[in-house]
Amino acid sequence: MHKTLLDLSHRETVMNALDATRIPFSEYSFTNLYLFRQIHKYHLVDRNGLLFIEGITRDNAPYGMPLFDLSEIDRSMIGNIIADFGMLFPVHERHLHIFDDSRFDYHFNPDDSDYLFTREKIATYPGRNLHKKRNLMKQFLESYSWYTLDLTAERAGFAHAILDEWQKSTGRNEAETDYLSCREALERIDEFRLRGTLLYVGDDPAGFLLGESVSNDTFALHFAKCNTRYKGIYQFIYNIFAKELCNECRYINFEQDLGIAELRQAKESYQPDTMAHKFRVTLK
Repeated sequence: MHKTLLDLSHRETVMNALDATRIPFSEYSFTNLYLFRQIHKYHLVDRNGLLFIEGITRDNAPYGMPLFDLSEIDRSMIGNIIADFGMLFPVHERHLHIFDDSRFDYHFNPDDSDYLFTREKIATYPGRNLHKKRNLMKQFLESYSWYTLDLTAERAGFAHAILDEWQKSTGRNEAETDYLSCREALERIDEFRLRGTLLYVGDDPAGFLLGESVSNDTFALHFAKCNTRYKGIYQFIYNIFAKELCNECRYINFEQDLGIAELRQAKESYQPDTMAHKFRVTLK
């Protein structure tokens, strides 16, 4: 195997491979791979012509992530591949039939699972279970004047200011949040083909969202940062962005909660339509 530390020179190679797989996981994005390359110690691996990302999970398990459709390779190779990496991850449930139960074990860690919502749900907040979201959004609309702009490279400086204020509000240091990764994403909006919305309250930049399409029907929301002194701002910005996406996607991926109770509670409160479980496949 030939492997190198993941860097910007691999962008087109990895992006082209990911575009072909169209798996709706947050990891299947060059943006996320690059921005979190140090945490997961990502390498690009060429194993006899097959490309993988080699990394380490947040709970320190080594793995290989295939940058191709698993169903298209010779199944007799899979055992040796897993032996090389220790584990295949993240594997979509549609590929589990490839793995013979007599030879392989597979399971998922709920901390890894992505929260997927239909675009329509976030654009409407329907039903009794989401009435609190509708009420908070209504309070925002009744209390503030607002407008949105596309978040472009030219406007990234305004998002930087929001991000800095958000970081201060957390009371934590930069290494304990996604501050540095988000800042780098803002600096590379065009390079990473990112799309976002910048929200103003009155004349003040107050919030932004940033993400990208990761499959033909799924948009991954990588970052959402808002000034919470404006009550209802998160409920409103999610809603307006979902409306702006129109029919471009069926699902919005709010990504994983990393086992953080506060994040889990916040994401569950929006009533996910499905959870994208990421299977870990090992040899018995």
